[in-house]
Amino acid sequence: MALLHRQLSGTKWRALVLIVLASVLVSTPYIDDNDDDSTSSEEESTAPGSSTSAGSLSLGFGAVLLEVVLSGAASVYFEKVVKSADEQFTLWERNIQLGVYSVALYVGMLIYDAAVNGKIIGSGWSWITLVVAMLGAAGGLLVALSLKYADAILKALATSGAIVLSSLGGWVLLDGPMTLPVALGSVVAIVATMNYTFDDTPLPESIRVEAVASKVPAAI
Repeated sequence: MALLHRQLSGTKWRALVLIVLASVLVSTPYIDDNDDDSTSSEEESTAPGSSTSAGSLSLGFGAVLLEVVLSGAASVYFEKVVKSADEQFTLWERNIQLGVYSVALYVGMLIYDAAVNGKIIGSGWSWITLVVAMLGAAGGLLVALSLKYADAILKALATSGAIVLSSLGGWVLLDGPMTLPVALGSVVAIVATMNYTFDDTPLPESIRVEAVASKVPAAI
């Protein structure tokens, strides 16, 4: 809101709160499984009264929170860049530019992993690994397109929808958990997405003028 000078209606705020709740509910069974595994492991390896579990939990939540904040900030900044009237690069050129940094980072990680484990770079790759890598690259392009023609919040809603679809797919195809929290979270995610997408609350005049000026549909 501060970086893009954007305002959200009460309906959209409600949808955002609901989508967070839905994501937590859908993830609950997997969090419980990890807690059970870590608890049994710590009971075998730590003395009674140890604070290792609480420290690990705090560190994990802190790391995830930092990742979410950085990811969200990067999405908003990239949206600002691709929608700027002063942008001199096309969407494809900008993605190639960002891809160069990613290639340098991950090639360095591959080299380090190969050196530590005594492997040849790429020796552990199968055709499935290659397909997954290509899907990841294609996903990056889709994210860029969504930020240019939609916005970072709709991207987050789509990601939440993907979490729900993954949970449902895991239940149908992989015998994954389908508990009451997962089912309730799936319904809440659908309601939240519809709430946000079909919200017809009029935008303030200043926001409408800015949207028209930047050639971005006011509805977005």
